Amino acid sequence: MLASRASGTGNSARSLVYADGILLSNLLGNGATFTPRWGLVTPEEIERVDVLYGPFSAAYAGNSVGAVVDYQTRMPSQLEAHMKLSAFTQGFEQYASDSRHYGRNGSASLGNRNGALSWWVDVSRLDSDGQPLAFVTKLASAGVTPAPGAATGVPVTGAVADRNPSNKDWFILGSTNQINTKQDHAKVKLAV
Repeated sequence: MLASRASGTGNSARSLVYADGILLSNLLGNGATFTPRWGLVTPEEIERVDVLYGPFSAAYAGNSVGAVVDYQTRMPSQLEAHMKLSAFTQGFEQYASDSRHYGRNGSASLGNRNGALSWWVDVSRLDSDGQPLAFVTKLASAGVTPAPGAATGVPVTGAVADRNPSNKDWFILGSTNQINTKQDHAKVKLAV
C-alpha cells in the first residue's frame, strides 16, 4: 500500500503510482485489495524514483491528492545479466501452536543493446507460506449450561483458555487466515 500524510492505507485510490508515465495504480476501489501493480517494475531496471507529495499535483490526474510515485526505468547500454536467489524461514509459536514457515524467491534478468535496438527480459517466482494472522475465539460466557437432567455437551479438546483485551475469559479455538502466496512474473521490454 502507498500511504502518505494526506492519504492513508484505506484511501489507496487517492495516491498514484506510475512507471514511465504508465499508470500502475488500481483505481477500481480503496484498501489493501486494490494495491498498485508494483511487480510490473523490476529493481534492476529502475533508474530513479520521483516522489511528489500532494495535494493535487497539477501535472497528474485528480487522484493525486495523496502522493505520486513515478518510476523512471532504463534500458541496458551493454550486455547485463542479473540473478538472485533467496530463502527465508520463520518460527511461530502462539496459543499451543508451534510451526515453521518457509519461503523462497528467485529472479533472473538479461538485457543488451544492439545498435538502436535494446531489449530486456526478466522472470521471477515467489513462493511463501505465511503464519496465521488471526484466531477464532469464543467467550467462555457464551458456553451453554445443560438444563437439570439433560444430557451434557460433547467434550472437546484443543481449545486454549485466555483473556481477551476486555479482560474477559475466552477460548482460542484455532488459527485462521494462513496464506500461501505464489507469484510468477515474466516481462519482455523492447526499445528502438
